[in-house]
Amino acid sequence: MALVITCLRHAHSEKTGGFETHRSWQLSEEGRQCAARRREKLGNPTFDLVLHSPLIRARQTAFIVAGLWDSAENVVAVPELFDAATPEEQAVLDKMFEELGHAPLEKYHEHPNADTLIEFAGRAWEAVIWKLRQKLPIGGGNKILLVGHGVLLPAIVREWLISPNEFNERMTNRILKECEGFATISDLEDGGICLERLILD
Repeated sequence: MALVITCLRHAHSEKTGGFETHRSWQLSEEGRQCAARRREKLGNPTFDLVLHSPLIRARQTAFIVAGLWDSAENVVAVPELFDAATPEEQAVLDKMFEELGHAPLEKYHEHPNADTLIEFAGRAWEAVIWKLRQKLPIGGGNKILLVGHGVLLPAIVREWLISPNEFNERMTNRILKECEGFATISDLEDGGICLERLILD
């Protein structure tokens, strides 16, 4: 059976202050309902592993979509899905987010600091791969939920799909050996883009 990674952007959140307060934003009632509908649309699945960014709104989305209502061993925060490597890099990324908001990923890649986002995305995927290696049960476990943010999540998925570095390729291949194939579905928002990749080797 293929290893399937379902990638979701967090649901709508209550913006209780300016951008500088965004780490504490929580899901709105609309967001909670949207996450519940997404779970139903996915067929109320049981995930073997749930990975989410360290921010509250991503964690809340992950728990609702996974059908979990309390802490669970298979739910893991991955700081690299949001946090930059250094304060300087975080400042560059935050400035890009403030300038471009929910603009398409292509606009971010045209930005003078696009390399910073690409480097971030590469490190984030490395962190996801490590979590898969550490947390997936041996000989089983093939449904993964990954919850992240706006442009960061498609940047991470694109980095892996289009230009995997040697580390990512090596680690991904190690995971593939334990499966018949590997599929990734990126459902970033209602009506958004969907990326699929299936490898059978």
